[in-house]
Amino acid sequence: MMKHLENNFRLDENPWCLDFPPMRKLILKKKPASWNVVARKHYWTVKKEFESWQEATLEAVAGTRPRALPIPASWYPVQITFVARWKVNRRHDIDSLLVKPVVDAIVSLGLLPDDDLSHVGRVCFEGVIGATDGADTLEIRIEPMRTPKA
Repeated sequence: MMKHLENNFRLDENPWCLDFPPMRKLILKKKPASWNVVARKHYWTVKKEFESWQEATLEAVAGTRPRALPIPASWYPVQITFVARWKVNRRHDIDSLLVKPVVDAIVSLGLLPDDDLSHVGRVCFEGVIGATDGADTLEIRIEPMRTPKA
């Protein structure tokens, strides 16, 4: 009987055994950019900026544990939380973080099948000034969306 249970158990159908709480975390070693600054640039400059963020996402995914990928189907819709960490104690605009190329890279790498509402139900932003490790980073957390209890 035990062998029968082992054969029917699939890791991707039971993501709770991987991490508690279940979450995928990527850390991009790049200063969080503001869309307000990038939007005013020339088309080719914007394109290079998007490609740079997609490359940083690729490097972050390459540095994760193999078991952290892809996102299990039982998690959908997911919540994506972007945590921007700046080492400089200045004013930063949290509502204009440049995250579109990061989400596009996550989809193109196969972590998520699409970035529509059936797969991504919530996007959250957090900001931290005075990063403890002394580096500007953008952390991405992908986790099952918690629905509020009525």
